[in-house]
Amino acid sequence: MSTTNELIKLSNDWMQAWKDNDMNFLENILAPDFRLLTSELWVMPREKWLASVPVYKCHSFEYKEQEVRDYGNTAIVQSYYSQ
Repeated sequence: MSTTNELIKLSNDWMQAWKDNDMNFLENILAPDFRLLTSELWVMPREKWLASVPVYKCHSFEYKEQEVRDYGNTAIVQSYYSQ
């Protein structure tokens, strides 16, 4: 599987785990220095994001666009989605 395909799959698995409140999966997939950057340029650190998972109920999500930039041992996934 290519890096791009693997990261797109992981992005979908991440959102499904969020929707399902699968805290074990989420704790394991997010790096210690994870930061969520929103379209409003608001940054949410890992612990705050994880704390919001049980509180916020996602009924559905859909990726509208995903761009993967592969730099060898680092990659960036930029997504546009609706929920």
